[in-house]
Amino acid sequence: SVVNPILIHYYNPNSTVRKVKTDKKDSVKIAKYCLEHWNDLREYSPMDTIRQQLKLFSRQYSLYMKNNVSLQNNLISLSDKTFPGVDTLFKSPERADGHQKWVDFFTTFWHVECVTGSSKKAFIERYQKWCRRNGYNFSASKASEVYDYSLKQLTTLPKGEPVYQFLDKKRSEGKPYNVYMTAGANKFLRIYYARVKERLQALDDAPEPDEMNS
Repeated sequence: SVVNPILIHYYNPNSTVRKVKTDKKDSVKIAKYCLEHWNDLREYSPMDTIRQQLKLFSRQYSLYMKNNVSLQNNLISLSDKTFPGVDTLFKSPERADGHQKWVDFFTTFWHVECVTGSSKKAFIERYQKWCRRNGYNFSASKASEVYDYSLKQLTTLPKGEPVYQFLDKKRSEGKPYNVYMTAGANKFLRIYYARVKERLQALDDAPEPDEMNS
């Protein structure tokens, strides 16, 4: 017979199935449930379609969660270069539609200078419009807190950084994450190569010490 662990949990909210194959307590929980619901249990079939679908959905969900965590970590790593700690500014839980407030905020205010580039009053007004447009509750004190926090942050990438602007442009065009990140890395390497080449050329063109003394 097949017994879904969630049914056992509903049967006894204080009981959860942890390690079916090795935990003796779990075997007792399953046995008690089965004895009481024996007439309702259905015969196990190795080719059970529902079971195969559940296994498939479980794999898909695991892959989704893995990608979700990876993408969020990458976003936090990237945001730390332009707006350090932006992911800690808002404590609002994830909405039913999957939106997170700090992610939506960072999408618009992607750099500290997007906040500090204007007066506090101007930012509060802009923040109020942003909250209204994105369906978030507005708080003037929160906007003031975000502005004061931004004034204290030091970024490792300037707002006009060409690589980030390139990434932001490709992302706004709807390019897949791996595509625009790879293209951004290639652009960075090209710029880095050009700067190193310029520096080496400058060293080659510099006069030797003997020439300077003469």
